[in-house]
Amino acid sequence: MLAVAGFLGWGGLLYRQYQPFVPTSFFADNYDWQAEVIAVLIEVGGEAGVRGSATITDNDGPSAVHRTFVQRLPLSRATSGAFVKAFQERVQEKLIKEGCQPTHSGGAQITDSQAFLVSYQKGPLVGAVDVCLSTTDGNQACLVVTMHEQRAWQGGLNHGVQMEKGK
Repeated sequence: MLAVAGFLGWGGLLYRQYQPFVPTSFFADNYDWQAEVIAVLIEVGGEAGVRGSATITDNDGPSAVHRTFVQRLPLSRATSGAFVKAFQERVQEKLIKEGCQPTHSGGAQITDSQAFLVSYQKGPLVGAVDVCLSTTDGNQACLVVTMHEQRAWQGGLNHGVQMEKGK
């Protein structure tokens, strides 16, 4: 009887493990962050016209998905802090709207770069949104938004934000 129960438990585990991975609606619905970038630029008093197109890389696997969005934008150093704060608020609002539970958040700032990370969970999935904004002397900035989701096998997603001077 114990052997049958063990076999059924093992079979159930394999069944769940090999189901197709379906990301949360938060991940699926936020492929392109350009609308949020433009809205936040207007909100902080920057130029509304984002020049050039964004670069997006997408990686889908059997138990995780990963996406990176990169956008150059017209933004001064003076307004970069307000931009990052407003963008972080929008990310957290979207997470909550999609039924995701933010679990951790953190941020860092060093000279010309600012970053924040928000991790979240929804059902058996965990994820993180990592955002970095780097500004230049010429009122230009580069925004990088990295999103990752995976099955929460062992209770969570290891995450962290680290910025070192000179790197």
